[in-house]
Amino acid sequence: MSDDYLHSPFNACQHRYDCRATARQVEALEAEKLELEQSFDLRWKADMRGIKRWQNATGRELVWPDHADLIVWLLERIEALEQPEE
Repeated sequence: MSDDYLHSPFNACQHRYDCRATARQVEALEAEKLELEQSFDLRWKADMRGIKRWQNATGRELVWPDHADLIVWLLERIEALEQPEE
């Protein structure tokens, strides 16, 4: 972009507008990124708690279960706890 472009009042104004619009887009993207990171961290921590319980219950401390298998195992544990004692 040449200096002549910015010397025109219209072009200089348009340039400032473009910069403000870009700054707003950057702010929106940063907010979205933060939200996604927080969501990822929440899911990660929940997965790690479930994996740790599975590892402790199975004695397989160096193995991470398949996510579907982990969910089935956790649901079975919940169902077992919800069963009335006989």
